[in-house]
Amino acid sequence: MKNNSIELKFLGGAEEVGRLGLLFNTEKKRFLFDYGIAPTDPPRYPLGSPNVDAVFLSHTHLDHSGLLPQHVRYYQNPIYTTRISAKITELLIRDSLKIADFEGYMKRFSLSDVELMCRCFMPISYGQSLEFGKDVSVKVHSAGHIPGAAMFSVDADGRRSLFSGDLNTIDTKLVRKAKAVECDNLILEATYAEREHPPRKELEKEFLENVEEVVERGGRVVVPAFAVGRTQEMLMLLAKSDYEIWLDGMGIMVTEMFLNHGNFLADATSLAKSFKRARIVKNPFDRRKAVNGDVIITTSGMLDGGPVLYYLNQFLKDKNSAIFLTGYQVEGTNGRRLLDTGRILINGVELKPEMELKFFDFSAHAGHKELKEFIYKANPENIVLMHGDNREALAQEIEKDFKVFTPLTGERLRL
Repeated sequence: MKNNSIELKFLGGAEEVGRLGLLFNTEKKRFLFDYGIAPTDPPRYPLGSPNVDAVFLSHTHLDHSGLLPQHVRYYQNPIYTTRISAKITELLIRDSLKIADFEGYMKRFSLSDVELMCRCFMPISYGQSLEFGKDVSVKVHSAGHIPGAAMFSVDADGRRSLFSGDLNTIDTKLVRKAKAVECDNLILEATYAEREHPPRKELEKEFLENVEEVVERGGRVVVPAFAVGRTQEMLMLLAKSDYEIWLDGMGIMVTEMFLNHGNFLADATSLAKSFKRARIVKNPFDRRKAVNGDVIITTSGMLDGGPVLYYLNQFLKDKNSAIFLTGYQVEGTNGRRLLDTGRILINGVELKPEMELKFFDFSAHAGHKELKEFIYKANPENIVLMHGDNREALAQEIEKDFKVFTPLTGERLRL
């Protein structure tokens, strides 16, 4: 490798959303940033990972964390991540093993590998700097995506490189926005390149108005929500309503974990009140009661398993009821199938729900305009766009001012 240069190689997640993994080589150190799976049916995996000096996990979602146990089976590298990300990653990955058994997928790692991964976690805090010899340091920044999500800036040989992970630059009810970090090389997610999000306040108002409309006509609203982040935001949004709100699935445990790490939240008190107000499904008897409620917030957010399929099956022919999707539906998931075709798989059978279907863009990612604003504030010399299937749309708008790269998975890039 040339002096004063870094070498990048994406093991996955370069030209697609999901299974992100980035090898980052300096003159003296080699790092791995994230190592996830694509939560499709069946799951897709990144390329194999080599031994490194350290692993950095930006956040807990499985498309960033899901294959870490396989990595530590071979290399017991330290995994630097925030304390809450470590806790929830263990929960999600243990659950992924159960799903693999249920769905009949080949498992890439064992429960003992998950336990080994947990022993490799090294808790870090926002603002902390980690030294790797006298020439390389890594600083931790908030990414604004979900509680505990981090960006990492690497200072090596007099140059700074920033890895964004998943990024959000607007405040939400759950977390405060990320702030740009000046750098020479910016490795930036591009999930929403060429797409804008509606203004948050308007979106929240529209969502609540639609919930009211369904409840007033005698229907129930099923809100599939990601356990990590979206569930808690939906609870807080609905907290001041008079509806009977039920909460089911893994989001219950994740909410409890968030409340035990309130320093990562924008308003821990509001979340605690919202959680206390909701009725919690603890057993099958509660689940039968929940179908008589007004709003059911439940996992999984992409309809790939979880209690949500039970509720959809209950209301399948009820035209007064509704499914309100609240998050990005990855290609190949049950949720994307429903959006694209109006059909859904339940217990292996393809069905056509008669419920009302709506999508609300409660994204935890920066939209196109916000990505551009972040880029210009960071003011890098080089930009590497990743984790997006339409990177070229953003690249074309900024290439007059920056050197822009859109490498493919497996390709080596020197900066």
